[in-house]
Amino acid sequence: MQCGDPNPNIKVYIIAFNEVTLKQANLAFRSPWYHKIMIETTRYLESIMYYKTLQECEDEWKDVDYVGTMSYKAPRKMRVPNLTAIWPDNPDVVVFWSSGKSTLLITQALQHHPKFDIIWTKLIAAMGYDIKDITDPSILVYFGNYWMAKPEWMRRYMDFLVRARDIMERDAELIELLNENSTYKGGISKEKCVEVFGQPHYTHHPFVCERLSCFFFWKHGAKILDITVAPPSRISNKKKHI
Repeated sequence: MQCGDPNPNIKVYIIAFNEVTLKQANLAFRSPWYHKIMIETTRYLESIMYYKTLQECEDEWKDVDYVGTMSYKAPRKMRVPNLTAIWPDNPDVVVFWSSGKSTLLITQALQHHPKFDIIWTKLIAAMGYDIKDITDPSILVYFGNYWMAKPEWMRRYMDFLVRARDIMERDAELIELLNENSTYKGGISKEKCVEVFGQPHYTHHPFVCERLSCFFFWKHGAKILDITVAPPSRISNKKKHI
């Protein structure tokens, strides 16, 4: 599989699901460090990158300084970052879009996904971690899979997600909880949801997985740099009130 042209320093894969979204990615991301890729659509959505796709592409990114991911639709939520900046303190992980440090890791998710706290607590415990850690206010909260990491940290996270997915696929109680309606109002029909998720709704799978890196990098002591930049419209509004 061809995942993108070589880049000696930074390689951020821009994730698309079909020809339409690939075209959007090509229009929005023009800098040489962005490499477009069209992935298989599964119930884990973009997280397939970490348990499968990046393994297949490892020869492309194993020697770069940072490897990461963003969705084709990221520009709707944030300003596309300028990756020519010199990162201070040599971070292990660079986060492109965050919600800040707070207990939002659970509380924000619960606003949208009703079974998130039950699933999260059970999954983290099943992986051998102390569940008291999941509400630590120093955890940097981000989601959407908009981040990059040094290759060695990316490999560690990939192993972690493979472990998590294995539990999610074989634990009967988790399977039942994960398959419940996440209440996410996405842009696909019930028929398409059945095809992708096996249910007439979005399940919890992608929303749990996209938050696992927050916990993993915090718990294992990665040095994280947050370069979140608000969308231009929000920046413009702020300027008007100065």
